[in-house]
Amino acid sequence: MSIMLFKIIIIFAVLTTAFAAATSKSELKGNSRVLNVTDVADTITPKVAVQSRKEFVLQYFARANWFNANLACLSCNMVLASINTEEEQRQIELLIAQYGLQNETFWTSGTDLAFEGRFNWFTNGNYFTYTNWTPGQPDNDNNNEHCVEMAGQQTWNDAICLAVRFYICEREDPGNIGYMLTCIALVWLMIPGVGYFYSGMARSKSALSLIMLSCWSMAIVIVQWFLFGYSLAFSKTANPFIGNFDNIFLRNVNGEPNFVNANIPDMVFCIYQGMFAAITPALAIGAAAERARFLPTTLFIFLWTTLVYDFLACWTWNPNGWSLNMGGLDFAGGTPVHISSGAAALAYAVVLGKREKAHADEEFKPHSMANVFLGTGFIWFGWFGFNSGSALQPNMRAVMACFVTSLSGAVGGITWVLLDYRHEKKYSALGFCVGAVAGLVCCTPACGFISPASSIVFGVVGAISCNMALNLKHLLKYDDALDVFAVHGVGGIVGNLLTGIFAQKSYADEIVGGWLDGHWMQIVHQLIDTVAGLSWSFGITFVILWVMNKLPGLSLRVDIEVERGGLDQGELGFSCYEHVEDVRTVKGSVEHLSAQEIVRNGHSNFAFQVEQSRIKNNKQK
Repeated sequence: MSIMLFKIIIIFAVLTTAFAAATSKSELKGNSRVLNVTDVADTITPKVAVQSRKEFVLQYFARANWFNANLACLSCNMVLASINTEEEQRQIELLIAQYGLQNETFWTSGTDLAFEGRFNWFTNGNYFTYTNWTPGQPDNDNNNEHCVEMAGQQTWNDAICLAVRFYICEREDPGNIGYMLTCIALVWLMIPGVGYFYSGMARSKSALSLIMLSCWSMAIVIVQWFLFGYSLAFSKTANPFIGNFDNIFLRNVNGEPNFVNANIPDMVFCIYQGMFAAITPALAIGAAAERARFLPTTLFIFLWTTLVYDFLACWTWNPNGWSLNMGGLDFAGGTPVHISSGAAALAYAVVLGKREKAHADEEFKPHSMANVFLGTGFIWFGWFGFNSGSALQPNMRAVMACFVTSLSGAVGGITWVLLDYRHEKKYSALGFCVGAVAGLVCCTPACGFISPASSIVFGVVGAISCNMALNLKHLLKYDDALDVFAVHGVGGIVGNLLTGIFAQKSYADEIVGGWLDGHWMQIVHQLIDTVAGLSWSFGITFVILWVMNKLPGLSLRVDIEVERGGLDQGELGFSCYEHVEDVRTVKGSVEHLSAQEIVRNGHSNFAFQVEQSRIKNNKQK
């Protein structure tokens, strides 16, 4: 569609998201019959299924060959129809029957011109997952029939592409765009949420640096995504391992239906996936808290997104990816986001070494539970868009993912509090926040495939596993500053494996189900995907960091003086809490005074010295 119309639809959709729930209606537009059916699925099956949100348009005034039919639909800001589900087939049948056109023949976008016998939808590149062939079809008569028509009684035939037929166009429901834009905003909100969460868990002298790094990561990755990241992950001609440069600078990424999900435009899918790419390194750098230099971290984020995230996203979600075609299930990022960030955090912690302590007995404790709770709120709120948005349209799958997400997070938080209470006899606020995140992480790969009852298992098992994993850093003697591997790495691993058990076909028509449905091989598929993702992320991350650390000017760790004073002042020149810095300065200025001198000079004189020190400090800044 044209750029102007695309902008208008976006603005309209954001302001009127409720349009997505509009009631079914039909109307006559010139020489085209239009049917907007938003909930036909309820008349077909009671199962939870992905429902179509398309609007189909019958063009029956003039006939055209298959090639010209494609161009004619494009000229009307539409595309030749693809039929991906029984629900969409039913929509078209209702439309044709309503206007008495059952004996006419219509072109669809189906074709095997690229590969003989392998039919795909030309408008989005997807191979057929649903068919309604006439018995005996396709027959490829004399190797001349390569385009799919909907013939009498609305069954499919392959036909000669130069034959003239009426044709069916389609356009996306603007409600899909509005829904996805909302999810994009929610996922973006998680990024500063991660920053606040991490800053609260760190010491006050480096709190601002963690908020900055989270937002900085987002900025770096979005630029990388525009340059070539999206192309590497989601180019249509990708190999099973990685994509190519067909879509660099977002070339040919516009308002056309996306080949992963034809119900949304390419650009919407690109932005949404870009938010996933942006948050992943922001999670990983938590392991380097309080001791990583800013400049090398910037380069690391760019390289890591290119060499790790883009590869994992391609093989997990690109229709050509080896893991997806093997049968691996990952609804919203168990491997590309959580396992990869956890493994990267582990490698980062190993290469950087342990943090500097002021004294041997110093404990690293959260300095601000308010920041931790604020970050948890942002993260949990944004996770609704993270998980339910992965349905890529507003439907019952998205609704179920929302509820499963919230339930698993809630159960995870409760479980962690109870685990901590056993040892400390206190109701840990930090435990609730970390446990909730663990539950959210664990359900992420499964949230579109499981029942609410199963999500309780994910919350409990995820929280217990991550809680136990906290001991790994003491056992293996590495300093994962903010327990990224224990929560995201272990949580992602457990979630991936549990998906192989609890995924059910009754909640996702396109899968065969997991162990509960008698498909035990699903666990094997999940295990292969998990091991591959974990190994790739840890190995490549370790190599990147090791090489960078050997290069002049790219030493990963700050000087010892900067680390002791805190990264906020040492690297950024600002502090989260200016009054804390004033106290530190005053403390340093009066350390030479003895207790007797302070008493002898009196409180008034001491207060004067404190004020003078504060003024001097402000002038220096």
